Amino acid sequence: HLSGMVWIDNDEQKDQSIGTLGVKDSAEKYADDNSVEIVVWKVKYEKDGDKLTEVERTKAIAWDEEGKKIDFIDNRIYIKDGKYFIPEIQVPAEEGLDTSKYVMSYDVEFVYDGQTYEATEYLKSSNVSFGSIAIKSIFISKEKRLAIS
Repeated sequence: HLSGMVWIDNDEQKDQSIGTLGVKDSAEKYADDNSVEIVVWKVKYEKDGDKLTEVERTKAIAWDEEGKKIDFIDNRIYIKDGKYFIPEIQVPAEEGLDTSKYVMSYDVEFVYDGQTYEATEYLKSSNVSFGSIAIKSIFISKEKRLAIS
């Protein structure tokens, strides 16, 4: 599965509130239901030493609790109660892929307030099989910070 939380992160420097940027504090509220759309991409990267260059990007394929296909085009995912949850998602792989030359991964985009954001830090979960991904990042819009965890 793929899941996380989305909240409006206060700018501690701007409004002099207490708390930690990127960490949900009790005074910060979750983003409103259906205000953030989640889009997951399956991405193929070419390796060149430590450098990765994107060579192909397609929408991932996932399934909801009832087994209905989520294609991120006709069937979309939105946050509810500040969270998003995708119960089952296709492993980002390609049959016969030369792993010495290519890497497959997910890119997750968050569409909020008319802007598209992409997480900048991916953390692999150590206790879940099949490469479940935890995402933690902060995105700044004109007046609000959107935090994803």
